[in-house]
Amino acid sequence: MKTAGIILITLAVLITLTSNVMADQGVPAPPGASGITSSTLIVADGMVMESSALGISLSNEDIIDYGLGEHGVTLSGWGWDSMLDPTMVQYSTTYDASTIAQGGQTTLIKTLTFDTGDKLLTQSNVKALTEATFMATGDGGNILGTESIMVDGAGMPTSASDRILCPFGGAGDNVIPAFCNIAMANSKYDLVIGSVVSAADDRFIGTDAGVPVVLNLGINVKPYQVMGEGTSPAMGSATSTFKVSVKEGRHGYMGNVSALAQAGQLYTAGNGALPYMDYTNGVHDGLNFHPNVQPLNWNDVGLLIASGNMTGVGIGPKNEDLTYIESSTAVGTFTYNVGYNYGSGMSPMP
Repeated sequence: MKTAGIILITLAVLITLTSNVMADQGVPAPPGASGITSSTLIVADGMVMESSALGISLSNEDIIDYGLGEHGVTLSGWGWDSMLDPTMVQYSTTYDASTIAQGGQTTLIKTLTFDTGDKLLTQSNVKALTEATFMATGDGGNILGTESIMVDGAGMPTSASDRILCPFGGAGDNVIPAFCNIAMANSKYDLVIGSVVSAADDRFIGTDAGVPVVLNLGINVKPYQVMGEGTSPAMGSATSTFKVSVKEGRHGYMGNVSALAQAGQLYTAGNGALPYMDYTNGVHDGLNFHPNVQPLNWNDVGLLIASGNMTGVGIGPKNEDLTYIESSTAVGTFTYNVGYNYGSGMSPMP
């Protein structure tokens, strides 16, 4: 007796992550943009192997370790060092996919595009579209496919007025705070018979910080259809996972941050107090000790204006720390439809 189990999974996860003031921004395109386009069409009865891998890091400054204490931001005595220079923003993205089929009839169509140019809404820096159908013709025949996409961004506080196209974008604090965010999605299927459609894309390069950073991954495992012969349900297994980690600062202070970093550090510990380089209207007043400032740990992000009557620069606690994980699996005879979306951009100004 043959027993068939039917699992219907329809997931749509929409995550829009923003801070209370502003959230992370993209990074401007380099002077010389690069682009890659590939197209694949395979129709085979037997063995099929296809894979692709892509990775890039991009910054608004040179991606070089200058040495902390000269350019890097150092919180001496508290064990927290930043590889980022003041006002520096850096992003990385990766895309990996692999398909292996054997012992059956396979049709595989795939396009992959990538370029480092500035992108607007509805456009992508990385975009992959894949369609695959498979039907085993012998014992042990199967198709195994994996796909993953990731975007990782971090930045120090930067001015908002020259990064936002909207003329009101520089209102309020006129600062886009520090951030450290990462989003990744992956999928995997192992089928004896079935049809698969997947789409993955991200966007993180642009001159307008009002255009959000996004990452999307969708996979749909459907019945195998033969023209004039009907359909056969997909059989095998499919799984996917979506992970997001967000750390956002709230406010920032842009006055002479570069001068502080070039002096070696933003603050040091001494005599139970923390010394600040005080500024009044952008003019350095000298090194003053403020005994009421509390020590902070490496989790703290964002440059905050010091409280009370102080005009110095301090390191303040993060405004947002969010972790999200979504995972789903289907096994047997099934239909599997999953969509993951991540977006992080501007919040309403206070």
